[in-house]
Amino acid sequence: FALFVQIPLGHKIVALTGLATGAALDLACGPGRYAIPLAQAGFDVTAVDLTGFLLDKARERAAREGARVQWIQQDMREFARTAAFDLVLHHR
Repeated sequence: FALFVQIPLGHKIVALTGLATGAALDLACGPGRYAIPLAQAGFDVTAVDLTGFLLDKARERAAREGARVQWIQQDMREFARTAAFDLVLHHR
């Protein structure tokens, strides 16, 4: 008999990093897979992606789930905000 417990993604990231709160940057965020759970876990999240279609999907999902995220449409290689983040994520 095995018991599987679904742990929210934001809480998994908190457990892995040891950070309970702070400013998080999600580069190439796509539809918000990491940005939204981090916002729900209490992080101040900025999410950057070049693709408008994916950012629209992310905004819709964030609105449905009550997550506040700053969405930025820009090439992540050109995005800069010096010393502004406690946690940076990039997933391909």
